[in-house]
Amino acid sequence: MIYLDYAATTPISKNALQAYCESAKKFYGNTNSLHDEGTKAKEMMKMCQGELASYIQASKEEIYFTNGGSDSNLLAVRSILGSSPSSKNHIITSKLEHSSLLSLWDTLEEEGYDISYVSIREDGTINLENLRECITDATCLIVIQHVNHELGTVHPIKEIGEIAKMYNIPFHCDGVQSFLKLPINVRDMHITSLSIASHKIYGPKGIGALYLSKEISKVKQHGTIDVPSIVAFTVAAQEQKKILADTYNSHVNLRRELINHIPVSAEIISPPDALPSIVAMKMESLEGQYVMLWCNKYNIAISTGSACLVGQQEPSPYMIAMGKNVHESKQLFRISFGTSTTIKDIKAFTDCLKLLTTS
Repeated sequence: MIYLDYAATTPISKNALQAYCESAKKFYGNTNSLHDEGTKAKEMMKMCQGELASYIQASKEEIYFTNGGSDSNLLAVRSILGSSPSSKNHIITSKLEHSSLLSLWDTLEEEGYDISYVSIREDGTINLENLRECITDATCLIVIQHVNHELGTVHPIKEIGEIAKMYNIPFHCDGVQSFLKLPINVRDMHITSLSIASHKIYGPKGIGALYLSKEISKVKQHGTIDVPSIVAFTVAAQEQKKILADTYNSHVNLRRELINHIPVSAEIISPPDALPSIVAMKMESLEGQYVMLWCNKYNIAISTGSACLVGQQEPSPYMIAMGKNVHESKQLFRISFGTSTTIKDIKAFTDCLKLLTTS
């Protein structure tokens, strides 16, 4: 099957898998144990913390390992809120965030927090002027993603961080889709916390990391640390770091190939300056779910913009947030490139769409 759903998840790399197997044999000790096996495992974990921290210009003491991107998002928000004065109960975010955060806002509102949703520009990016207007004396947190997982939109994180710094407000950024796809410097971008996930960069599933600034109270985590998964995550990150620029340029070329060969009835929804590996599309008069199933029939894996039900596709909440109507929002489908995606794969996909238009 031709896999064009890398924004959803990636296969574990050969080297990361090998690293996991070797580490499972070598670093089996509990990092909380005081004997030599525990110490050996803990030292390896610290080395991995330092390696990942270096990719975002953080210190190893600011890296916490989690169960994944969603877990990192929740840990970040709860940690920052726990460090905020009780008089501050206002959060600024957007309706473009990952579902793990969108559902959290409902819970926090029940707990007495006020949530403001910043408006979205026509190109899908955050309206910075409206962000400034949303800030009050009670604002304790700003939460904005770096790259939207559905549209590939790249938000102006550095500018958002500068606004947050100006008003002395912590800034959490969901970096799951951007880590090792775009350069990230948490110091220059004034990011207080950043969530990342292993399975988006060819590492194992079930492991992620959170950068949390040392300005926030240190997080106490419980349970046994999965050192083999952490090692595999780090090896995958090392691999992607080495090829970051080449991969980006390759995806730019693949996107260009896609644009040049899609049928006239297909339209690119993602903005021109989106992350090149994520391309949201729609086809005239067809729901995204139908296009996805059609492609699957021809052994091409793509995704719709949101979870599907049998015989029904819910409208993309991200398209709705951008002001699109329900009909147009249901038409969205997404393809996303990986390190092994080729021009031949793109041609097979565009040929499949052309076949659909004549069926």
